[in-house]
Amino acid sequence: MRIGIDCRTISNLDPEQEGVGRYTYELIKNLLKFDKKDKYILFFDRKLKDNLKNEFQKDNVEAREIPFYKYDKFVPGIYSRLLISAVINKAKVDVMHFPLSANFPITYKKLSIVTVHDLAIFKNPQWFSKRQTLSVKVSTPKALKLSQRVIVFSDSVKEEIKNIFKTPEEKIEVIPKGFEYIPFSFSRSEKEATLAKLEIRKPYILFFGTIDFRKNIEKLLEAFNFILKDKRLKNYKLVISGRPGRNYKLLLSQIKKLEIPDKVKFTGRVSNKEKEVLYEEAEVFACPSLYEGFCMPIIEALASSTPIVVSKIRPITDLVGEDSAILVNPEDENDIAQGIKMLLLDKDLQKRLACHGKKKVKRFNWDESARRTLRLYKKAARERAKKEREKRKKMKRRRKRKK
Repeated sequence: MRIGIDCRTISNLDPEQEGVGRYTYELIKNLLKFDKKDKYILFFDRKLKDNLKNEFQKDNVEAREIPFYKYDKFVPGIYSRLLISAVINKAKVDVMHFPLSANFPITYKKLSIVTVHDLAIFKNPQWFSKRQTLSVKVSTPKALKLSQRVIVFSDSVKEEIKNIFKTPEEKIEVIPKGFEYIPFSFSRSEKEATLAKLEIRKPYILFFGTIDFRKNIEKLLEAFNFILKDKRLKNYKLVISGRPGRNYKLLLSQIKKLEIPDKVKFTGRVSNKEKEVLYEEAEVFACPSLYEGFCMPIIEALASSTPIVVSKIRPITDLVGEDSAILVNPEDENDIAQGIKMLLLDKDLQKRLACHGKKKVKRFNWDESARRTLRLYKKAARERAKKEREKRKKMKRRRKRKK
């Protein structure tokens, strides 16, 4: 079978990249580990970096470059998508996977599978720029309608798709992301050196993720301000690590207003090694998100045996359960504060949650995710082939009647 995968999200993959690019990369990497039979046609929109070129250089892999990416900003959207469809059609793939539904070319009519990461932009459009909203609100509904199968990472996103777009349940497949945890095994001096480089002093509470509206960091800051009023916890810092988003400047103003600038540290993006140290040395990981489609930082914290305080919303509750985390109301800063305080002041509870959390991580396996995705490719191809056979039979019967 000829399997096409849209790799535009990983053409310039950074080794530390998260999100859609990481999902696409890990999926392909694991598919190629065990599937030597099928042919993979990978579509990139620019020249590959050497590390990707070497990693994907297999006998059953063919990399194709979409030649007009440099001129995409000068080409109206519909024409750009027509050109992308033409490039894919020329490759004659049996099934085409678009790991980002927003990248689905709405003119593509052949067998396709799309991955929908979340529906935040439909449920809370105020969190996004007008350009983002316009693009996704056009492409995602079309992708859901025209594709033969839809992959999501959680049951909650599946339910949202059914309710908002009336997509048939049998069309949606829940395949959780995988997770690979390979600890770097730092010495105590190496950990201390890393924290010193990042200008972080212990003890601290950690948030990790893109700093945007959905992460609810405003409420976390208010909760942290309450925590500092407890004399037993006055020495704690709040470390906010991740790429700054649209509300970054608002958070800086809030910190100034709360008069806690010396208590809050923004690290910006960090390396994987630095990230591991941040998780391992944190007293508590806090993530009071208002909305999530999956939330990989929670899995990373559990893998690092860091006790967590997270929102009592789906799919987070599906990921962690009640025995691996303190669950809080993300709309209530007092509840967030009490949850964090309870964990900071109870070392036995920290150990118990960390132990249960470590076991939860074993459910998220890239090999299993890739195998389930391949089975879906083959199932969709069989179903399409069956429909085409039935269609040809009907046409043959009609011609016989006319004679």
